[in-house]
Amino acid sequence: MIVQRLRPYFEKSLTKKPLPTEIKVASVIHMLAHGSSFRGDSELFGLSPETMHRAFIVFLNAAKREFWSDITMPNEAQREKSKSVFELKATRVGAEWIPPITGAVDGTHINIRAPSKNPVSYINRKQKFSLNVQALVNANMEFIHVYVGAPGRVHDQNIFSQSKVVDLVPDGWLILGIV
Repeated sequence: MIVQRLRPYFEKSLTKKPLPTEIKVASVIHMLAHGSSFRGDSELFGLSPETMHRAFIVFLNAAKREFWSDITMPNEAQREKSKSVFELKATRVGAEWIPPITGAVDGTHINIRAPSKNPVSYINRKQKFSLNVQALVNANMEFIHVYVGAPGRVHDQNIFSQSKVVDLVPDGWLILGIV
């Protein structure tokens, strides 16, 4: 599904024999999932770092256009369905009861080049320049909220507070997360 929706953006190529969209999309998703670099993942996928960088930019711009409206907080019916799935998963591991859960939240770092303005703010705990991204998913691992752009130095708890995602969750419902 992802490749099908992003294919038109990747097929606008000036080369005579463009690389398959599947390889470009897979390389960017791999890089985002593992927090690796253009150079490291370009070698892994047989791409030049420049091609990897172009694929990254195309992916982000295309994903914003294609998927941004898909990322929404659940309505009451969707929350109830997600609650049921979380309850089923909890009983499989021996829990007798869990409170109503809207979703699970976590953060990740996206490595970047050192910005020209205030680069120290972007140095994360691993001493790399990064942006900190927070995502909230429902019980089916579908994104329901994303907060992007905090400098790498910012702690996950501060990003959680800045994102105001807790204001979007109904009273009595919880968000699972590791801080």
